[in-house]
Amino acid sequence: MTHSQNSADVTIEQPGYYYISFHGSISPAQGQKYPLTILMNLQQQGNAVPGSSVHCVFQNSSGVSNIAFTQIIQVKNVPAVVNVVGSGGGFLYTEISMNIQKLV
Repeated sequence: MTHSQNSADVTIEQPGYYYISFHGSISPAQGQKYPLTILMNLQQQGNAVPGSSVHCVFQNSSGVSNIAFTQIIQVKNVPAVVNVVGSGGGFLYTEISMNIQKLV
């Protein structure tokens, strides 16, 4: 696996099954309209991985949401790029961590 500093992408270079765990905190950026809905999900080769979505609804600017998910993916074709993508509005993130372990 490879990962470049300041990049969201992790490149998996061997076929197999991988266990992925992700966690962090998000909060609304300034100037957002409320309620603000943010959707975070794991993507593999640019496609959302089923079962890996986290949905947060913020009612005001002081909200903070802790987000986490775990998922097992199968990588058949390499190299394969995985990342976590957020959508729905402006948000800030802190304490982000993603661990990837090869199972088989």
